Order: sequence, then structure tokens, then C-alpha cells
Amino acid sequence: MEETSAFFGSCEELSRGSSRTVQKVYESDGGFSVISRMTLDGKLVALKSLKPEYVGNPFYEGLLRKEYEISHTLDHPNICPVLDFMNIPGLGNCIVMQWIDGESLADLLPNLSHRSPSGRSTLRKIIFELCDALEYLHRHQIIHRDLKPGNIMITRNGRNVKLIDFGLADADWYATFKNPAGTKDFISPEQMAGESVDCRTDIYSLGKIMQAMGIYSRIASVCAVEDRDKRYGAVSEVRSAILRENRRKHWFWIFLIASWLCVILSFSMLLPDIRAWRERRAVYSVFERISSEIKETGY
Repeated sequence: MEETSAFFGSCEELSRGSSRTVQKVYESDGGFSVISRMTLDGKLVALKSLKPEYVGNPFYEGLLRKEYEISHTLDHPNICPVLDFMNIPGLGNCIVMQWIDGESLADLLPNLSHRSPSGRSTLRKIIFELCDALEYLHRHQIIHRDLKPGNIMITRNGRNVKLIDFGLADADWYATFKNPAGTKDFISPEQMAGESVDCRTDIYSLGKIMQAMGIYSRIASVCAVEDRDKRYGAVSEVRSAILRENRRKHWFWIFLIASWLCVILSFSMLLPDIRAWRERRAVYSVFERISSEIKETGY
């Protein structure tokens, strides 16, 4: 999904909106959801609903309702707010989400280079804000289960992270809809195998995201190790490892600059001696030349 949506106005106003204002903006290829955009009084509203063939199916209706119940109570600056659940004529039950003016990390990455200072700064900001969002989720016993660049929106204004799409999310208090699911290249081995999952499942996906971003490769490899017992046990540990690596790099550059300053300072202190030595050599050369000329004349 490359865009989410905005919610403006009351539920009653939405219900009165005509069907001609509803525009489908995204349909998942292998999934069951549709994102539609509604224009209302010059403002945009996005609605997440089921594909027509899944509307009324108890299983998929249950998944949609579960996503809403898990996500609508979340209140974090790096998580897209879910505002309501309602029935819209022509669409059926819908989740209403806040509009995000931006692009997904998947679309942004080709235009960001971890080799440039500005690119590295943006990528570090994204990782830290993503860690903030995950720590918040895990404190509330919620596992996202579908972390990937396509589910991380980056706002155009401020380049802030907005985590979206809780369609596969799970929480401790749910006993149903725990089927193995996820996205290839980002799903953890235990989740793919249908085993029980915990926060280390999201940490695995976080490591894969860092690898796709091309930063913190050593930390990413620990996050994405196959054996979950060898991964970091919490997002706070990942953050601490990143901070330590940043400090090491910081002190490395300080040491390198200090070393060069010492070399330059030492050279500058030796420069007068070098100049005096050169002057003495010049005098000696003149003296030797005169002595040689005197000897040649026979004096």
C-alpha cells in the first residue's frame, strides 16, 4: 500500500456522502482489502474495506474487525491513527484512517543514499522513529507481524514515520485469527512455520528493513538471525546497539581528526627548525663553493 487516508467530518456526514465521491486507490494483489478515497467538502477520507468477494464472509469480516479493535486505541505520533469503523453503502464495513500526505519507505528508498550525509541522517531518523513505534506496540502486547517498507509511510512534511496496516497484527488477548501470514523476505521463520510469535518476530522484520536500507549491517544481521533466541530480546536492545555504534563512529572520527591535528601541529612546530636547517645548508653550500674556487686558483 502506497497511500493511506484521512478522516474529516462525522460518521453521519460520511454516511450522507454520495457513492460517486468514492474512488478506489489501492487493492491488495494477494490480500482481501481495498483502500478507497472519498471526497467530502473538499477534504479526503480513506476507507479500508473488503474486496466484494469477501464482503459478508465471517472470517474476513472478523479479520477486519480485529484490525480495527487492535489499532483504534493506539495513540503514538509514529503510528497512523485509526478513527472509526462504519458501514458505507457500496463498500460494506470500513476502517477509517487519518490521511498521510507522503510516500512509503519502499518508494522513498531508491531516492535515498546511505552514502550521503543527508541520506544517512534521514535513514537514521526513520529507524529511531520506527523503534519508537515498535516499543510502544510491544508495551501494549501487540505484534505488528507485517513490518516491511511498504507499510511504513514517510510524511512529506518533516519526513516522519507513520506505521500503517495492522491487518495481520496480533495481541495477547486474542485467541482467534492467528493464522501464519506475512510478506516474503520480511516474515520471520517462526511466523512462516505457524509457531507462536513474540516481539522478536517484529525485530526480525526490523533487521530485514535495515538491510534493505543499507545501514547498521552488523546490528541488522543480529536482528534477522534465523534462531530467535540469538536475536535481540527487545527493541530497546536494538536501539542501545545502534547508539553504541553511533558513539563508536563518533569517537573514531574524533580520534582521526585529533590525530591529523597532532601531525599538523607537530609539523608546524618543526617548520622553523626545518627552515633554519635549509638556511644552514645553503650557507654551507656557498662556503664549500668558495673554498673550492680558492683551491683551484692555488691560494
